[in-house]
Amino acid sequence: MNCNIVSPLTILLVDDSDFKIEKVKLYFSEVTPNSKVEVARDQISAQKQLLSEKYDLLILDMHIPFRHGETEPQEDGGVLLLEELEIGEGYIQPNRIVVFTQFEQLQENIREKYPELGAIFYDLTSDSWKHTLLRAIVSLSKSKKISNKIVYCEGDNVTYYNSIGIKGIEFWALKDSRAVYFAAKNEKDKFALRDRDFLTSNEISILTNLPYHENYFILEYYCFENYLYHPDNISEVIIGFKKDEYIAELINQKNSKIDSIIQDYKLARLGYTDFTDNDRATMDNNPEDEIILSLKSDSFETFYKFFDMAGKKDKGFKKSFNRHYLEKFNLDKELLAKTTWFNEKISTLLNKILIV
Repeated sequence: MNCNIVSPLTILLVDDSDFKIEKVKLYFSEVTPNSKVEVARDQISAQKQLLSEKYDLLILDMHIPFRHGETEPQEDGGVLLLEELEIGEGYIQPNRIVVFTQFEQLQENIREKYPELGAIFYDLTSDSWKHTLLRAIVSLSKSKKISNKIVYCEGDNVTYYNSIGIKGIEFWALKDSRAVYFAAKNEKDKFALRDRDFLTSNEISILTNLPYHENYFILEYYCFENYLYHPDNISEVIIGFKKDEYIAELINQKNSKIDSIIQDYKLARLGYTDFTDNDRATMDNNPEDEIILSLKSDSFETFYKFFDMAGKKDKGFKKSFNRHYLEKFNLDKELLAKTTWFNEKISTLLNKILIV
């Protein structure tokens, strides 16, 4: 199946079978690779997630335990969860629920009691369940495409961008900034968002407006991680976070790496498709006027736009942020991507889409 016609979905899979979980997740990676699949292994975990998250699709195995590792799976465990969703308060109802069962009689019972749900008989020896599930996937995908605007972004960040939950927008992953650039150029009905890297403010202004690409957006900071690990964002997650100490650490790291950053930035810019595709008409003749002066500054918001916070483990690690300082806080990327600060920053950047 052509994955491009299937819009990414947010999915909650409720099942305690490792084998089945892997099979279902593998299937989603094939038909809609940008989708986000979360797993709950028991009724209690599923209820907690449905109290805090909005899902496009809930896939519910009927034979689940009340609490994983403490109670045995119940043949009607899934039914109990459905009943809780009906009568309980505060649950965020998924757009669609599909039930999995290995018991044919239970499948019939579900169809009679919950005719609005999809009841799929799961047979370990057959792939017939995939065809039924695919219909639900395509149906949900089509409904999302009607209302949502598509924003292409770079690589693995798609999961975190989509976790923000910006109404009316869904993010699709592409390999790198080159692919994102050409998506903006060739697909005018969609939008594209790339990392800033070493682009100057003047270059960003030119590239994101006519006569170039009004559907093209560029981050304010060097990369996605610069938003996640911004001190204001971390402060929203960790009460009492010592911002001044953290900024001092960033300044120290930046100053210790500045020579290698300056040596490499011109080489990095030579590979930007944004320039070469336009005969370098969009390229500043003297980028160092902003980039080097910004990096040499100890004013946080000035240098932070060009200091790589990705913390790469490859050869680029020498000129990027070493996140060892943050390890003691045990920060979770997904949690950092769900803050009000992060939401407002990305929403403001994409405001042109939201008001259309």
